[in-house]
Amino acid sequence: MNFSTTRWLVAIAVAMTLYVLFVDRKLDDTADLADARSRVLPAFSTDPLTGLEVSRGTNRVIALEKRDGEWRLTAPLPYEAQAESVEKFMETLRDLRVRSRISAAEALAQTNGLAAFGLEIPAATVTLVRDRERQELRLGAPTPIGGQIYLQVTGEEGLVTVSDDFLRALPESPFAWRSTRLASLAGAEPNRIEVLPATNGFEVVFSPTNRTWSLTKPLATPADGARIDYLLRQLEMTQVAGFVNDHPAGDLAAYALDPPRRELILARGPDAVAHLQIGGAATNNADALYVRNARLGQVMLVARTAIEPWLASFRDFCDRRLMVFSLEEVRRIEFSADEPVTLELGTNQAWQITSPYLAPADPILTLEFLAGLAGLEFVDFHREVANDFAVDGLEPPLQSYRLLGAPTNAPPTATNQVLAELSLGLAQGNLRLARRGHENSVVTLLDQGNLPRGAWQLRDRHIWDFSTNQIESISVLQQGATKRLLREGPMNWKPDAGSTGGFNPLTIEETAYRLSKLHAERWVAWGEDRLPLYGFPQAACRIDVTLKPQEGKSTVHSVWLGRQGPGGARYAAIKAEIPAGWVVFELPLATQAYIEGDLVMAPLP
Repeated sequence: MNFSTTRWLVAIAVAMTLYVLFVDRKLDDTADLADARSRVLPAFSTDPLTGLEVSRGTNRVIALEKRDGEWRLTAPLPYEAQAESVEKFMETLRDLRVRSRISAAEALAQTNGLAAFGLEIPAATVTLVRDRERQELRLGAPTPIGGQIYLQVTGEEGLVTVSDDFLRALPESPFAWRSTRLASLAGAEPNRIEVLPATNGFEVVFSPTNRTWSLTKPLATPADGARIDYLLRQLEMTQVAGFVNDHPAGDLAAYALDPPRRELILARGPDAVAHLQIGGAATNNADALYVRNARLGQVMLVARTAIEPWLASFRDFCDRRLMVFSLEEVRRIEFSADEPVTLELGTNQAWQITSPYLAPADPILTLEFLAGLAGLEFVDFHREVANDFAVDGLEPPLQSYRLLGAPTNAPPTATNQVLAELSLGLAQGNLRLARRGHENSVVTLLDQGNLPRGAWQLRDRHIWDFSTNQIESISVLQQGATKRLLREGPMNWKPDAGSTGGFNPLTIEETAYRLSKLHAERWVAWGEDRLPLYGFPQAACRIDVTLKPQEGKSTVHSVWLGRQGPGGARYAAIKAEIPAGWVVFELPLATQAYIEGDLVMAPLP
């Protein structure tokens, strides 16, 4: 080991440590002291204010105090302060720098004393309040060199000069720092809103349990929470266009405020957060309304767009959705129209028709059905309060829809709670009378006729499903003629003896595949009595798909083709087994094209 090198390294480390302790730290301390000495208020950041006053000459312009971390005006009248303006002035005080210093002896040497510096009657005075302690910054005359003014800080000897920007940072008028926010709701969000007068007003209340708004007056019904939240945020962001009169006294009639058109009371529990009285349109400005802050008394100009929505009827604040539910919570669907129907969600997350018969439900049709229920909205109130629902066809209802399940916050045993229900009654033109749940109101609903009336409308649309290798033959019966095609293997078809019409050997395999996977594009009708409406049996063309015998027995799947629908799709029909009966559906357009190109012998209507 080289002990000489080690000794040098140790010596360097010790020297660096001594430099940091006695030289570098001293330099840092000196820089901090120099920075503090250059500030007019070196302890400002560590000794926060609780009050602030600004006077010009002998007249006090403004006074503020800090409560609960917020600045508020106390003079010339109590009001919320404009936080941005106050904070900007605080930064100005914090960064206020001394340009030059004048000792007490130099100041006293002047023949007219402080008057020589414009400080006998200061141009302005800033009073800093720290609890019960007060400190004044007195601003005097401009210095001869320009761009600076004299400043005296009480409790300190001598004078200093500072940039005259400080004088310009002071408020010019009593209301320069007054907040222009119409309503300050931060930290005191209302949970009750009352709109007066009671004759055409309303009340909404917020429930913290399910976080929803509900109308309580003039009737109990769910409220449009999204609209209310939006209007509250709009109120909170609205800036007053101008302060018209701080002491209107008997002049309220001039602003259409005696009495006001509406009164808007935002409350949290028993305490009002804001109380606004809404008057008429502003003189020479139809886009603004006179609004009076009832708690403080002043009349303001406010943009009509922020206020006018609160002048609307309670109807505009109703939740018009007829069935409000979460799709993830639905486990059971019950409805009754042409027949009582029940669907249940299985453990495999597949919907099943369980009544009036057992059959798989179509997943897409079921989701579309639920989406349709979620999108139902009422048009208007037919009767706001009803005691007899039978006269409207609602007791018992002509149609009813009910969703059951377990809400996310419910106990595990609650599996069949009613999530939403709707009753439909008599028709009135293109409207239907309706009742939401067990409410006492009867409303009108635009009747689009798109709600299912029977279980068949929600059945799985797969009609049958087998392999083309199972097909023995395909027969077409049309207008007394028969065409029969035999399948002898993949892509190997030949006409049976006595068959009429040809076929395309390149596409017949695809046609057979589509027939083997036949499904409905849309269910159309149920029942034999409905067949003539869709071209059966007048224009009927029957297609029989015969499967190879299994255990000596052949199976035949038959589908009838009817007329073409208004959208271009052709109607087809099958005779279902469960439940027994005829069902009409629309063919998928691609399947229709292959059938009409390969199988039919004459054009179909």
